[in-house]
Amino acid sequence: MGVMTARRGWATLAADGAVTLLLAAGRWLTLLSAFGLTAYILVRPFLDSPQADGGGVASVFGACRLWPALLANTITVAGSASLLSLVVGVPIAVLCFRTDLPGRRRLSAALLLPACVPLYAVAAAILALVGVRRFEGSALAAGLLHGWAGLPLAVLQLGLAYRSVDRRFEEAAVLDTPWWRVALRFDPPLLLAGAVSVVAVQCWFVAHSIEVTDLLAVRTITEEVYIGYQLSPSRFRETLVVLPYVLAFLALVWLLVRSARWAGVRPAVPADTARPRIPLGGWGIPLALLIAMALAALVLVPTVPLAARIPSWARFADIVHGLRDEVLASSVLATAVAAFVVLTTLGTLEQAAKGGPAARWLRLALVLLLALPAPCTAIALIELLNREGILGVVFDSGTPLVVGHMLRYLPIAVLIALPGWLAIPTTVRDLVRIDGVGAGALRTRVYWPLAAPYLGMAAVAALMLALGGVTTSVLLAPPGVMPLSVRFFTLAHYGLQADAATVCVLTMLLTVIPWAILVRLIHRA
Repeated sequence: MGVMTARRGWATLAADGAVTLLLAAGRWLTLLSAFGLTAYILVRPFLDSPQADGGGVASVFGACRLWPALLANTITVAGSASLLSLVVGVPIAVLCFRTDLPGRRRLSAALLLPACVPLYAVAAAILALVGVRRFEGSALAAGLLHGWAGLPLAVLQLGLAYRSVDRRFEEAAVLDTPWWRVALRFDPPLLLAGAVSVVAVQCWFVAHSIEVTDLLAVRTITEEVYIGYQLSPSRFRETLVVLPYVLAFLALVWLLVRSARWAGVRPAVPADTARPRIPLGGWGIPLALLIAMALAALVLVPTVPLAARIPSWARFADIVHGLRDEVLASSVLATAVAAFVVLTTLGTLEQAAKGGPAARWLRLALVLLLALPAPCTAIALIELLNREGILGVVFDSGTPLVVGHMLRYLPIAVLIALPGWLAIPTTVRDLVRIDGVGAGALRTRVYWPLAAPYLGMAAVAALMLALGGVTTSVLLAPPGVMPLSVRFFTLAHYGLQADAATVCVLTMLLTVIPWAILVRLIHRA
């Protein structure tokens, strides 16, 4: 009996040690990737010899001449996308999250479905409806496409800003003041924090997506990096055109933090501090029907034009049958990305709970990973790993494809899982420590079970983002591996015909299962 107990003790220690090493490896991967890739992107262009094609210091600073035009297009795309999302999203968010609208919970859950549809599917549907040629070169049209695709997510962000503030002071104010005066006092800071988060997310999507700008031939900063490297891989200077965007995004993150603090937004809110709701009276049912019709439009607009491009169900089945390898590649890629993202998120959150200089460095690394556009990260991985020897074997294995997606979505996953981690009462942790439970048992018996719904949401979000990610997959997919997003990107340049439409419809159908899981996890959380 004593031997069995000793063996179990050693096995537990070994398992705890292995988990600790894995979590530490994830933290170090985050730090090295963020700071290493940033340094490489900044230094590498200056290492080209002047005789090389496009190399040398003169060529590097010659890229600065592109900044005004590229910045103008990028600001137009991100600004128009943010404006559309806010103008339409604010009224819907106020009705769904601030009033006693009938069926608001079901409407909020339904909003997640169009939010899960990849950008390329929404853009393809709208362009199939209005035509590509008519809007070629239009940065405004590209921004409106981004804004329409990001509208459901913008509504959820604004609603999250409403629900993430301690309402005890507002409840006390309601006792002596009419609700409309309370709303005028408390709502503007919340809307500002939510609006800044919407702008930040739209900028992030614009900087990480080339499918819309490439179809419409709009030269944004991200598109310039991608096109420049595709035309001449020996030139690395194109990556430096992202510097103005990176600095602007860092300033936007700072503004988001400041506005959230001003509004009193907190990552985790006790359940008993729900916000008082504005009464709608007899307007409740008509407004609920109006929002339901708007949601139906968000779902039908991407679906109907694409279905019209498919001649028959038999043709659809034939094309889907031919996409078996692409579906398998997308499923394996998305699952692997979600698993690695959750593992790295666990290590990051564990260090963040401890605090100290390491936590501050991790926060800075996550912000840098958010700010770096997707083509820069992918190109840096190509330049570092696409060599002879063991690095070439790693590059051809598809590992960089998973790592590239993981680095893109890790900050998003940390932001999603952070409220669940911070919501764990300190008293529970202290009581467990008093009982003599070690760090490994504290991790598996307290942190992970209580934060499981939030970690699940982070995993599902990473899975769906990887399923719809185009830029990283186009640049890093090894020969013989073609996810659905890459297949669409290839077919779309020959016109939005039946094959491209089928890929989009199939991707929409595949997102229904993660959406259902996400709704269930949110209900548990």
